[in-house]
Amino acid sequence: MLILAFKYSILVFLAVCAILQLAAVHNNLRGLQFVKNRGLAISISLVVLTGTIAVFFTWNYINAVGVIEGSQQAEFFAISGTLALLFSLLVSSLINRSMPTQGTSAKSGLQALENATFLQLLRNNWVKQSK
Repeated sequence: MLILAFKYSILVFLAVCAILQLAAVHNNLRGLQFVKNRGLAISISLVVLTGTIAVFFTWNYINAVGVIEGSQQAEFFAISGTLALLFSLLVSSLINRSMPTQGTSAKSGLQALENATFLQLLRNNWVKQSK
């Protein structure tokens, strides 16, 4: 069961990362994107998402033995989704660390990620609060 849970968690992680990248590209959240090229980012995300969906729909054929209970599935989904979000925020911040942060103070919420990375926004907020 542990191997099945690990496989399921990896698939959820990849699917959530792909969906986050598609959402970032669609909403022009450059601070959250892994790839700067819009077309390439969409292509990679769609390939990953298509692959994970294909595995999800053929799960019983691939894994004929073993079951992940519903409550366990919910736990693994929540944990994997949260890890995918944290991974996306941290990796995109590292990839885009040289992004100029002009205009970040004017926007709040997710729209602030149009011109800055998550870690840049955290640092700016920390500096503002310490003054």
